[in-house]
Formats: sequence, structure tokens, C-alpha cells
Amino acid sequence: MFAKTVLWLTAAILGGYGVACAISPELPAGYIGYTLTNADARIEAAAMYGGVQTAIGLFCILAALKPAYTRTGLVVVLFVFVGLASTRLLGFLMSADPTTVYTHGALVYEITTLVFAAIALRLHNSDAAA
Repeated sequence: MFAKTVLWLTAAILGGYGVACAISPELPAGYIGYTLTNADARIEAAAMYGGVQTAIGLFCILAALKPAYTRTGLVVVLFVFVGLASTRLLGFLMSADPTTVYTHGALVYEITTLVFAAIALRLHNSDAAA
């Protein structure tokens, strides 16, 4: 049950944010303070913030609905959020500039999600072994 909750929440948050960013790539650009100066920049932001996050969200829905994909879905969430959190934390530590609430909030969300995914994966593996 906890595994499905983690997958559904990740699907809702990443999927929702992904769709919003695909429709309006200016959304993430505004949060982090950069401008999209041409079509290539808008397309890149839409693809990376919109397309990738929407795809992960959709896979989380599949993993929540199909027990055969639950473990894989949790592994994907774990790896994605380890990558996001570790890279964001490294950037945070290396930056001499002050950061905004966006960076702090994203880091808290990413660490929380990776911890929940790790716990859910461990519980799921324990249940499967029993």
C-alpha cells in the first residue's frame, strides 16, 4: 500500500508539473530566473521539464496500477530523485550566490521523495520475499 501511495503521489506531482511545463515552458524558467530567448530554448525547457517529468509521472501510474511494474517504478523514482537531489545539493554547496525558496523547496521535496521511495522499495521487497 505504501508503495502505491508513493507512486501515485509522484505521478500526481511530476505529471502535473510536467504537463504545466510542457504547456508553458516559461513556468520553470520564471521560477529559477532564466529567460527563454528563442524557440530552441522554449522547446528544450518544454521537453526537459515537461516531457521528461510527464513521462515519469505516467510510468508511475502504470507501476501503481500493474503490480508487475511496482518494483521497477519504485526503482525509477529512487534513481531519478537520487540524481536530482544529489546534483542540486552539489550545486547548492558549490554556489557562491544566494539561492531562492525554489531551490530549497525542490531539495526538500527531492530528498523526501527519495527517502519515501527507498522505504517503499524495502517494504515491497520484504513483502515479495514473504
